[in-house]
Amino acid sequence: MALVTPVRLLVIGAAMTTGLLTLLAWTAVHRRANPAMLASCVLLAGVTYVSWKHGYVRSDGHMYILVDFACVAAFTVPMLEHILGLRSRHLLARGITLFFPLAVAAFSIAGSQELYPGRMIDLIRNVGPQWAHNFHALLTADDLKDQSDTALGLRRATYDLPRVREAVGSASIDFFGHEIGLLLLNGFNYQPTPVCCGTYGVYNRFVKELNNRHFADPATRPDFILLKLETIDHRFVAIDDSLSLLTILNLYQPVLLEDDALLLKVRPGATKPVPPHLLSTQGIRLGEDVTVPEVGPDQMLLFSFSLPSSLAGNALAFLYKPPLLFMDLQGDGLTQTLDQRIIASSVGVPSLLNPTLEDTPDVLALLAGQPGKKVRRLRLHTSSPGCFLADRFTVSFYTVPRPAGVVTGKLPIYYSHSVFRDPPDYIDPPRDVTPMYRGKRVQYLPSPSRAVFTLNGTERQLNLIIGIDEDAYLRGRTDGVSFSVELDPPGQPPQLLARRSLHPRYVPTDRGKQLLLAPLPPTYQPGSRIVVRTDPVPGGGTAWGWSFVSRLQFVRGNFLHSQFPGFTTLPVAVESVGCGLTTVQDRDALLLNAPSSLLFNLPPSAREVSFTGGLLEGSYSHGGRTDGVEFIAECLRPDGSVETVFRRWLQPLTVPADRGDQVMHAPLPARPAGSRLRLRVTVGPNWNNAWDWAYMTAFGFR
Repeated sequence: MALVTPVRLLVIGAAMTTGLLTLLAWTAVHRRANPAMLASCVLLAGVTYVSWKHGYVRSDGHMYILVDFACVAAFTVPMLEHILGLRSRHLLARGITLFFPLAVAAFSIAGSQELYPGRMIDLIRNVGPQWAHNFHALLTADDLKDQSDTALGLRRATYDLPRVREAVGSASIDFFGHEIGLLLLNGFNYQPTPVCCGTYGVYNRFVKELNNRHFADPATRPDFILLKLETIDHRFVAIDDSLSLLTILNLYQPVLLEDDALLLKVRPGATKPVPPHLLSTQGIRLGEDVTVPEVGPDQMLLFSFSLPSSLAGNALAFLYKPPLLFMDLQGDGLTQTLDQRIIASSVGVPSLLNPTLEDTPDVLALLAGQPGKKVRRLRLHTSSPGCFLADRFTVSFYTVPRPAGVVTGKLPIYYSHSVFRDPPDYIDPPRDVTPMYRGKRVQYLPSPSRAVFTLNGTERQLNLIIGIDEDAYLRGRTDGVSFSVELDPPGQPPQLLARRSLHPRYVPTDRGKQLLLAPLPPTYQPGSRIVVRTDPVPGGGTAWGWSFVSRLQFVRGNFLHSQFPGFTTLPVAVESVGCGLTTVQDRDALLLNAPSSLLFNLPPSAREVSFTGGLLEGSYSHGGRTDGVEFIAECLRPDGSVETVFRRWLQPLTVPADRGDQVMHAPLPARPAGSRLRLRVTVGPNWNNAWDWAYMTAFGFR
């Protein structure tokens, strides 16, 4: 991975790293007589270099590693000097030991702000709540595990592949592509390659040959392979793990296609593929068109480059990252022709060129014996020509026999849940589902657009994948897109359920596919609708707003923890004139306007009920005139009897002590099995529910 680093982030990162390494070098020389200090400086310098390379070669969210590490490491130096009793008597030495940590810390804060505006303030503001959350998690570990299991279940439902699971059973399987989590979420018998977890990481000869031996050996290769042909950084897809791809095409045959994932099974009597036969080698120049040779219909064409770097290129690769190289293509049927990124060490190994593979359907076409797409001319270019020995560039072409064709016309194909499990009422403006984007069927919703769904009352949460087409930020100049999910009740203003803005040009972590979860209120009016919107980000335009959604589905059934923030026990029934998520003191809570009630099953071992409740500040200040609410807890026995176990009036307008969070708890009486607890929020003494904006959180039994 090697995205283009925004200039400001590059300057900040380089200055931060240089400052930290300078401090460590000066300290190592100045304190060389102390072995502990010298070893510490060498260790910190090594970690600094690795953090810089790891974050800034990728230029994505991993830049946070360096940004956070540098600030801590810079102040580690004076702390170590203090611990080891190495106090400087010279004013200059003291000044250096003080100045450089402060300078590095300033750049660290600037980098954090550049990556995520407001991040440092959010981190400081949330120190107390995070400690409280962690302490509460220790006390409620079982409940936290239940919540994690629920969240895991939702993701398993989102990425469920029932037909693949039925076909594979307990046999061994591996994944070719990036979405390795599909195997784990579906509980397959995963048999990984030596270099696993994404074909994009198999980029040089050593690791390619290592993986290829794994697939070629009958003793180590899996029975099945789930293939989704995809890449990153707009790479030419066939160069990733290229030797394994050729072996898989020869040794495996298709079984079925489900949600754009192609299941392959070892061919009966499969033998090791024939090694590539060298066809020709010729010198090439940057910017020069290279004509691709023709081969017979029973042959496939491979290619490789020799692209030696200059001294400047090697230095740049050591200090920062290798210069980027791109390939432009011309040919038949190609959809991606310009700026296909290539990696010099990866294209030094033969890779498939014709038939050209761009997505999973191209693999099916090749296995069916179809001519497929074809590259006829190619051209290399780079923005850093001085980093290469361009006069020594060569390209080699090879041939290998095509794999035996198989009949794919009757191949089972399942797309039912690929984009919409529940189809929308309409999309405005109307657009068709795109057959494939980076190995996934998507629904484009270019900003501004909306998709509208009518609810039937059983929905608990909306899950969807969102993203922006990489061409909009790698080639285009998108300002970003804001995704929002709204509840639209009849006759009432829309209610925002979730919002996420993506700025992929500036925020590397916003690139690719993102999961957006939108919990629905526990109750809502019949006839309500869900509206998924895409809009320009504040201050941005609609140009290059190529946003999309995929795997959009509603979660139905029992209530979810995401609907009841802070609750360790979920209700079995809810009655309310108005409820949903709200924010109280920077944390999520359940809005429960009076009159409302929650019904819970009482665990036999429960001895106490406790929760935090109150009224939103706006109900009694800034014009709010609530007459208060009453919280009442009642034990409902199977024989129909009702016993009140707790009641508390809150009148924050007239009683200052009733403002803000109120921690409430009460012992539970002895009761027979099958008893329930009803928690009610009633209106004030004037029987007027205006401004009665009650909320609850941290509910549970002890």
